[in-house]
Amino acid sequence: MGNFLGHLVLSGQDDEVLLGNFMADAVKGSSYKMYSTGVQEGILLHRKIDDFTDKHQSYLEGKKRFYDDYPKMGGVILDIVYDHLLWQYELKHQKLNLKEEIKRYYETLDAQKSLMPDRQSSCMAT
Repeated sequence: MGNFLGHLVLSGQDDEVLLGNFMADAVKGSSYKMYSTGVQEGILLHRKIDDFTDKHQSYLEGKKRFYDDYPKMGGVILDIVYDHLLWQYELKHQKLNLKEEIKRYYETLDAQKSLMPDRQSSCMAT
């Protein structure tokens, strides 16, 4: 499992897109087509975000900075840094309330837990 904050922030206000974006790493290949249109959109959005960032020159250079000290975790560390920066930007420019937004994420995902693959739902607290 990875970090999810950036993906959740970029999902907007659509609950199904949020769910799809959250569980996308656990949905392989074309199996995403079994879900509703909104969840499919979230899964495909997640894949586009990952594809864009994983190939971006700045991201690749950033990962190198961490690999000497943390060879297996460089990408994860950089993802968390980017999540933090994105969240700070959103808080400042979108006037989001941190506690309210995180509460919305948890409530939305918990309410739709039955739709998640086992691998994904098991990482959520009950």
